[in-house]
Amino acid sequence: MSIGLRIALLLYALHHPDVAESMQAAVFTWTPCRLDALATGAIIALLSTEPVSRRRVEIAGRSIGPAAVVVTAYLVWSDGLNRTFSIPRTVSGAIASASIYSLVALAFGALIVEATRPAMSWAGRVFSLRPLRVLGKYSYGIYVFQGLLAPAFALMFSGLVSRAKGSDGAALGYFLLSTAIVVIVAVISWHAYEQWFRKWKRLFPREAASGRGDILMTVRRDE
Repeated sequence: MSIGLRIALLLYALHHPDVAESMQAAVFTWTPCRLDALATGAIIALLSTEPVSRRRVEIAGRSIGPAAVVVTAYLVWSDGLNRTFSIPRTVSGAIASASIYSLVALAFGALIVEATRPAMSWAGRVFSLRPLRVLGKYSYGIYVFQGLLAPAFALMFSGLVSRAKGSDGAALGYFLLSTAIVVIVAVISWHAYEQWFRKWKRLFPREAASGRGDILMTVRRDE
């Protein structure tokens, strides 16, 4: 459903340039357009509660994940980084752009499965590294602020944004610069605001999880 809705919105944008930017934003932000990513995580969590289904998920993930990465890389390479995530110019471009969101969801879903295997896998070892665990601590702030700060970035770096429309190098530079700022803001937000709400967790005690259902918690977290 999500991919069909994304394709429909991008095709509408293709034939109605006056609303193209709004349609492009909807594809990225509207919950109905991103349900495939939410569903991927939910299905993995549900199937991880039983040993047999969990094993099947692990087997499937090792096939689906690499395939999704290869197809995504091919689509981006064939159309260019900038054009892939901008307003499409052709019907095939709209379909490719809409498909990438689902492919990325599958790839990251497979990565989560690999990282949370009971026997520590390569992904589990990588994501247990302290730099990544620290980054994970601020990940929600990064998620929130990247959208909130986007309009400000468009004004602050208007020249770079203009060049990014026709240059993959400029697009990458804009991405790295905006990401650095978002991470800094997220770190400040966590230490100045978010962490104080964590103290309330003691008011809502939970019983320890049991069985295979807690398998998704095997990766160490830097609290």
